[in-house]
Amino acid sequence: GIIVAAAGAAAAFAVNTLSYVGLIIVLARWKPELPASTLPREALGAAMGAGLRYVAMSPNIGKVLVRSSAFGFSAGAVLALLPLVARDVVKGDALSYGIMLGAFGIGAVGGALTSVRLRQLLSSETMVRMAFAGFAVCAFNAAVSNHAWQTSLGLLVGGACWVTALSHFNVTVQMSTPRWVVGRVLSVYQTATFGGIALGSWVWGVVADAHGAEVALIAASVAMLA
Repeated sequence: GIIVAAAGAAAAFAVNTLSYVGLIIVLARWKPELPASTLPREALGAAMGAGLRYVAMSPNIGKVLVRSSAFGFSAGAVLALLPLVARDVVKGDALSYGIMLGAFGIGAVGGALTSVRLRQLLSSETMVRMAFAGFAVCAFNAAVSNHAWQTSLGLLVGGACWVTALSHFNVTVQMSTPRWVVGRVLSVYQTATFGGIALGSWVWGVVADAHGAEVALIAASVAMLA
């Protein structure tokens, strides 16, 4: 967000591209020692089918998938409509958008740094409910605020709630799944989450096109609490 504000979207994409270079080098040089497997390799179709059957027969995993998809569907409205918020709601420009997007990112970093401590103090259900409620406040604030600084404060909260909810869902899936199928279950979880975000971005975009970004964000905040 800061890069967008300072140098434009093209520079932000360029920096993001370069940020992967170090990761690619580390992964290319990483030579993990894997334990020898005595089991035969599964065919791709059979492996996928086994993963889907496990998810279908696991009620606890199913609940996580529903909640993560619902969170993504509602929360996707904020990021999808943030350019409209910057232009039409707070009457700003690219700098305003960059500042608000940066605030969301800073909030996400803060949420990541505090999530471990929160898990020690609060139950899982309390954390998830707080994340849903906090993001609903973020969406509602973005709809009614006419000032970039006020919207940015809400986005700080939204970023923290975003990371808190998604990291909690991710950890829950990993801790609740046997090692032999955890990768496949995680792929289903990510499909549900990002599928919800994609669907929500489209739905709230349609609502915003018909009734305005403010109405779409208020509706998304209500959906988050439903």
